[in-house]
Amino acid sequence: MEATKSWLTLCLCFVLGTTGTGILCNPLIEKRQTKSCSVEMFKCTNGQCIDSLSICDGLADCSDQSDETQSLCAPLFKTCPSSAFRCNYGACISKSAKCNGKNDCIDGSDENLPECKKLPLVISSNSPQTQQAQVTSQSKCIYKEEYSCKSGQCIDITSICDGVSDCNDKSDETLELCNSVVCPKNTFKCNYGACISKQRKCDGSRNCADGSDELGCNDTENSKTTTSATPITQITWKPISQTTTLESFYQTIKPPTQTTNKGGCVIPNVEGTVYSLFQVESDQYPILSPGTYVNLNTTVEENCNEGYYKTTSNRIIICSGNGKWKPTFDKLCLKRCPPVFSDSLDVECVFQGKKENCSTSSAPDTILTPKCKVTHTVPNGQIETPIKLRCQKDGNWSNRLYTCIPYCGRPYTPHQALILGGNEAVYGSAPWNVGVYRKNKNTFNLICGGSLIAPNLVVSAAHCFWQEGLIERILLNDGRYKISVGKYKSDITIKDNAFTQIVDVGLIYLKESYYGSLGNHADDIAILVLPIKIPMSNVVSPVCMDWSKQYSISNGIIGQVVGWGKTEKMVESSVLLEANLPYIDHQTCRNMYINGF
Repeated sequence: MEATKSWLTLCLCFVLGTTGTGILCNPLIEKRQTKSCSVEMFKCTNGQCIDSLSICDGLADCSDQSDETQSLCAPLFKTCPSSAFRCNYGACISKSAKCNGKNDCIDGSDENLPECKKLPLVISSNSPQTQQAQVTSQSKCIYKEEYSCKSGQCIDITSICDGVSDCNDKSDETLELCNSVVCPKNTFKCNYGACISKQRKCDGSRNCADGSDELGCNDTENSKTTTSATPITQITWKPISQTTTLESFYQTIKPPTQTTNKGGCVIPNVEGTVYSLFQVESDQYPILSPGTYVNLNTTVEENCNEGYYKTTSNRIIICSGNGKWKPTFDKLCLKRCPPVFSDSLDVECVFQGKKENCSTSSAPDTILTPKCKVTHTVPNGQIETPIKLRCQKDGNWSNRLYTCIPYCGRPYTPHQALILGGNEAVYGSAPWNVGVYRKNKNTFNLICGGSLIAPNLVVSAAHCFWQEGLIERILLNDGRYKISVGKYKSDITIKDNAFTQIVDVGLIYLKESYYGSLGNHADDIAILVLPIKIPMSNVVSPVCMDWSKQYSISNGIIGQVVGWGKTEKMVESSVLLEANLPYIDHQTCRNMYINGF
């Protein structure tokens, strides 16, 4: 029994990346757990606790990024499964995340591959300095696939001259760098030299950094160019009158000069705020981009972008003398705080005395109150101390949420003493019980039982999955296995109650020293890893595990077993049964078999 406990203590498993397409187990993970974090949590170098499922998955969940380091991930996973891609520093992510245009590895190594190259950038032979020379002249970046911005920032070399400024200083989209680029036939060349898809020309949004893909389009599309984030032109507007039409507002687009902007105003660039031309007899208000020049006495309406909270109703400002907007106000649009979700906490949000939905973004000054769900408790026997989080004006919550863990080993309803052979189980009397099913043609048949030990982990028997001659001890499920929780009847097609759940098995991890009948079925134990965390309830919760070996049990102590197995009459039960059996420790059990175990 001790050997079994020891092995379970060292086995933790987690899902690969954000897509959840692969799962790994490794015995090194548990060694990094400390008393300050629960068994399901990983302790960051700075003391922060995060879910153990989140380490070495390509995303930094620790604020100090200590969950995504080479020293942690490289020894943990020297190789990744065939369905995964291994980042340079050791993390495993879904293979489908490779070359998807964003860094799923924290070091970007999933995008810095030859097969990830975007549109080919060809430099004309008469160029005074080739692209390669320009790039290699930058020496601040570690990887040869990176380009060093003038600010020192490193970006993917395939991201230069593509119309989008990836460098914070925009040095990857300049005439100096991109002018010599020869664009392929199916692309459009921006005025400064970058290449974009032809389909993006005149589509109403700026795809060239200089906006040249929207110049010279028809009148309808010209109106859309005013929505670009950084305008490069000046729009002269006629004063508003009762007879002015929408079309008459649009005048010749020309570069700003000292004459045209004299006495006018510039549309401000305020985070989260949208400015539009206010018209008396129209409900169509053309959007004015920050930096656009408008004439004296032009009336403009202020609104907020999605994700921002409007402090008051729509506001009107007017361009007055000396380029000033009147009247002056406090900031209209404040950034909203992100939605809050938790598997282990009930959260309540209150704004101005009224309850709000925490699963949507919250307005500044919203108060969030968390509390452990009735099925959960705080880790390590601590007392839950009520806290309140406030949504701040910068769009961040004032504090971090804590994490609760499921109660374990708590039957939902009391049950009577049982006799040998078993009585029918009372509803919810063993909420940790799991049924294991294997596919047989078009149906799934019950083959074994198991116990839920964590929201995504089930302990079962290795012989349920063993085949003679099997070499691998980590088995990827190919659709043959499912598990059930909250079940009373063994038939997988019957949904017994609202808490019944049928879940696919992601991975099966067999004890390394299990050899089936050749080893007399010693160490007959398996861990099933689920691709999701099962929601906890009064009828579905884990069994208690003595992870730290704090308790000792004497021989003869009565324990409970449940299952759908064969009775003493050798008939399999279709409903869940319970029985009480005495506990016998591992050595005593071995001594009972003189001629071998």
